Amino acid sequence: LRGPHESESRGSLYSFGAAVIAPGSATTVPPIEGLDPSWEGVWTSNKILHNTRIPESLAVIGAGAIGLEFSLRYARLGSNVTLIGRSPLLSRHPPDFGARMQMIYEHEGIRVLTGRSATRIARNAAGAYEIQIEGADGTEQIRSEKVLLAAGRRPAIDDLNIAAAGIVAGDRGRLEIGANMRIAGQTHFLAAGDVIGKRMAVHHAHIEAGIAAENAVSDGDRKWTKRSNINVIFSDLEFAYAGFTPGAAETEGCRVVRARAESIDVGKLHLAGDDFGFGEFYADAADGRLIGAGLLCADASELIHLPAYAIDHEHTVHTLVYAEFYHLTKTSIIPSIGDALCRPLGG
Repeated sequence: LRGPHESESRGSLYSFGAAVIAPGSATTVPPIEGLDPSWEGVWTSNKILHNTRIPESLAVIGAGAIGLEFSLRYARLGSNVTLIGRSPLLSRHPPDFGARMQMIYEHEGIRVLTGRSATRIARNAAGAYEIQIEGADGTEQIRSEKVLLAAGRRPAIDDLNIAAAGIVAGDRGRLEIGANMRIAGQTHFLAAGDVIGKRMAVHHAHIEAGIAAENAVSDGDRKWTKRSNINVIFSDLEFAYAGFTPGAAETEGCRVVRARAESIDVGKLHLAGDDFGFGEFYADAADGRLIGAGLLCADASELIHLPAYAIDHEHTVHTLVYAEFYHLTKTSIIPSIGDALCRPLGG
């Protein structure tokens, strides 16, 4: 950007009446003493996609979506995997999901170290990496042939010169926006995708981009109105969540009731080999509206869309239960949870 209404690309200047800033994101390199990101055996989520050899051991630093997805794949391919995270697994969601996920991963042979940080890294004479881990219970050192830095991603704004346009980045380089995708303090600059730093998922970026583009060319005020904000992690079992967490709902004044169903009690999930998963839904006791839904089970990424639709359209749990669900299907977990949730709601 060269000013509030001018940009430069490949030596040419372009003027504009409005602009949408959507550069995506870049991998984050965590501040670990001794770390050299250029080391051959240190991977980012981009570099690991080009790997063609299974290492004997892999240390994954970061236990978010990237860390969970890659650690399980490499463990199943034969690597000895250690997963290191500062917070419990799935820490932004109800704690039972993270506890069950950890049990599943440990059952797969993955060493899961949560509540710990990697503070120092060095390379020994044999070329392996020695990583110092610190937590509430002390310090330990692990050794690994390869290291995956899975500490997340950050908005890719470093080369945009946004200051020339009067745009100020917020926390972690995020561009603060309103529901209409307009950047805070700006009328003709809008943003979409990872640069916002909120939802950081492709389907959300598509929705944001559509709103931003429409408002940019029409001076419109279309807003993001979805309530579900689906989040999926392609672990195995898959994890999917839609809507409010119980804590967030209670902050908004809801009196939350909850119910769950175990995968082993749902015929098609059990036949698919899912005996460890479960789902839990949340409703507002005042009117029975479904306000949150979590699934840790086979095909959770597909099944979550039905409760998400109910959340977006403010359907009650009873409406969800009365719908027709063909049996025998994995979808049966949804009315199973719904039936259990109707009991404390008086249905």
